Amino acid sequence: MEAGGPSSKRRRSVSPGKDEDGGGVDHISALPDAVLGEIITLLPTKDGGRTRILASRWRHLWRSAPLNLECRDLGQLAVVLIHLHELIIENAPCLETLLDLCNKCLHVWVVSAPKLETLGFLSEQLSDGMDLSTRLVFGSTAIQGLRVDGLAMVVRTVKVLAICVEPLNLDVVIELMRCFPCLEKLYIQGWSTREKNFWRRKHRELIKYFDIRLKTIVISTYIGLWSEVNFATFFVLNAKSLELMIFEVNSSNEEFISKEQKKLQLDNRASRGARFRFTTDRCLRGRLDIDHVRDLDLADPFIRRC
Repeated sequence: MEAGGPSSKRRRSVSPGKDEDGGGVDHISALPDAVLGEIITLLPTKDGGRTRILASRWRHLWRSAPLNLECRDLGQLAVVLIHLHELIIENAPCLETLLDLCNKCLHVWVVSAPKLETLGFLSEQLSDGMDLSTRLVFGSTAIQGLRVDGLAMVVRTVKVLAICVEPLNLDVVIELMRCFPCLEKLYIQGWSTREKNFWRRKHRELIKYFDIRLKTIVISTYIGLWSEVNFATFFVLNAKSLELMIFEVNSSNEEFISKEQKKLQLDNRASRGARFRFTTDRCLRGRLDIDHVRDLDLADPFIRRC
């Protein structure tokens, strides 16, 4: 009896599946969330998502961990209805389109995406004095919402950009054009209330040396305020490669359109072949117009047939 007693106690003191040396003990799950998040970040994307099934301790971690995308076949990425905090795009040689449809406080690091051409929807999201805008980082250049935070390097691959800017601010748009100097299409959803958008003196030097390569510009909710006129005439009088400029208006009245054409100085346009169109159709898609990524036209996700 005495010989068997201690042995029985020892057997009872060790849980099933474990030994006295700790074999089978889940020490990893006991690590802090921050450490586990770093572990998930180092895994391929699919494996990071699969960590949810390891234990209940892991179920919420993959959502808050930075998502590290390394995908050679990725063509379009729509960040939609997934409450991400951080997104790292690394080694994505086929990525052409990057859309942020609904996130707030999202940080995106683009490490390598040499074919990235289409970007949107950039906007500022402020709430109770807090900036909830998406932060995009390209190398040493960061864009917080619409504001370029130190232009250390330019991104020449981006050719299509969609933004939502309120109020309509020419200085903000020019800074984005400097960051993306090869832009060919610019889609602008904006409302003008405060900015005067005077540019002739302020941007006199920029006009001399900056090559505006824009071919297509669409401006929504144009009602003919002078701030809108000043904004638009910057492109009318300086974009030498411009082919088409569309104004979404509320009225198709011929008198209104004729008046706006004179205010915009279309006869003095920099691009003699440019066409200018006023339409009551809604040409631009916004975030609220997209219910699912299937709604997007991969050739141009921001424009409707109009």
